[in-house]
Amino acid sequence: MMAAIRDGGELPLDVGTLVFQPTTAMARLAADIAATQEIRQPLDRSYSAAILDSRLFLKIYRRLRPGLSSEIEVGRFLTDVSPFPGIVPLAGTLDVRGEDGITTTLAVLQKYVPNQGELWGFTLDLLGRLSDAYGDRIEDRDADLAQISYATLVDTLGRRLAELHQALARPGVDPAFEPEPVTAADLDAWRARLRADALETLARLEAQLKNLAEPAPGLGEELLARREPLLAQIMDPLPPGLDLLKIRCHGICILVRCWLSATTSSSSTSRASRPVARRPGTSRNVH
Repeated sequence: MMAAIRDGGELPLDVGTLVFQPTTAMARLAADIAATQEIRQPLDRSYSAAILDSRLFLKIYRRLRPGLSSEIEVGRFLTDVSPFPGIVPLAGTLDVRGEDGITTTLAVLQKYVPNQGELWGFTLDLLGRLSDAYGDRIEDRDADLAQISYATLVDTLGRRLAELHQALARPGVDPAFEPEPVTAADLDAWRARLRADALETLARLEAQLKNLAEPAPGLGEELLARREPLLAQIMDPLPPGLDLLKIRCHGICILVRCWLSATTSSSSTSRASRPVARRPGTSRNVH
């Protein structure tokens, strides 16, 4: 399969056609690769996986969804069109094209990136160790080298996300990813959505206030007392003269999808395998 994806081409079937599509990174990633492989059972049961020669990661989908997958579309864009080194490069894909012309992705080949696990588990472990060591002694906790190192790690993640947005906002390279001006209607809709989210969050806080452990109740009451200024600030107009652009968004960045490696690479978003046409929230906002 790897060789077929590397070479590209099509294979007719009784019904439909297999389509093997390499990216520009395939030749570099698969050069002189051995035939050895290691089978991995991922936590995500929607696919099976194999590591080829510790250099390529083969993902074979168990749940097939017709249509263009944003994992492929965005991965190919950030590999071939507007390269971004902070993601795992896409090496190629295996698709089946039906007689109706609709394509379904069967397998994805990516660079294999050795890692130390996902950032969410790392964060929970760190918080547990700091809590056991320092309790509510915030000053001592903030001076801990592990806490300082974590702040540096999060700063790096923030830079990677900013660089990702720059790559996605590159103009004139692909009409499907072309940035668009932010309109007044966009701002009104975003303010309304943010206000609704804030109201829901404040209502939940108020309902659970008595169940919170100290010092959370006092902090919660302080926040609730500032409800009106907070909501007013959300609805405040932006300063005049801002030149704002909106770019495509295919989901959310969550720590469980960010992997710790030498380059702090980030994996696909939680909805990335869903077809664009069927995925709610596929819009031009900030990722």
